[in-house]
Amino acid sequence: MKKLRPLSERTYGYHVRKFLRWLGGKEPTRELALKYLEELEKEGKSRNTLGVARNALKREFGFDLPSYKMEFKEPKYLDVETVRKLVEKAPTLLEKTIITLLFDTGCRLGEILGLTVDDIEWDTGVITVERKGGRRERVKVSPKGMEALREWLARRQSKDRRVFMDHDYQSIYYRLRKFSREVGIRFTPHMLRHSRVVHLLKSGVPLERVSDIVGHTKLETTAKIYGRFRAEDLAPYLKEW
Repeated sequence: MKKLRPLSERTYGYHVRKFLRWLGGKEPTRELALKYLEELEKEGKSRNTLGVARNALKREFGFDLPSYKMEFKEPKYLDVETVRKLVEKAPTLLEKTIITLLFDTGCRLGEILGLTVDDIEWDTGVITVERKGGRRERVKVSPKGMEALREWLARRQSKDRRVFMDHDYQSIYYRLRKFSREVGIRFTPHMLRHSRVVHLLKSGVPLERVSDIVGHTKLETTAKIYGRFRAEDLAPYLKEW
């Protein structure tokens, strides 16, 4: 059984606990799991939520449960000028560095927070991140991204091997959400990832290369998420980052 990433482990644990409360002391069975998922569907839960709940129960109890086809909504994204504004207005060097790296690399927040100083190749401008499923991949970082890392490490006043020390997903997400409200620009860490993908596509980077950059294991995933943009919607991404 593959080891779960911390965020996935918390999410799965939440769904398992919710199922157990729903059981009210009854023994977990496949039939009851099916009934539970049916009730979630009647409550109007999205197919994505149902899919995660199903995966959590299957992993925890080994039930053979039907899968749910995930829904891919058109992702929200920011233009390059807006991302620059976020970097410029960041309240501290921490937010500035995180925002820069999220957009620069197209990585997920958890992948960035998992970095150690040993994962940085200063001479080649490459970092190694842990993707979903635990696989490790090398990711190219622009000079702007490397400079952000260099400045952060020089000023953080810590010898911790973890680049972002004990900052975890929830604490950083909260800080970025707070900054989002203060600056009046609605964004999330994942929106920055989406924004970078759209920027790369509009800059002429082939879909298969973008898929490699963001760490999708299947090209179909990239195509489903980012294959529905109209050319006029992508016009703002013609500018260089």
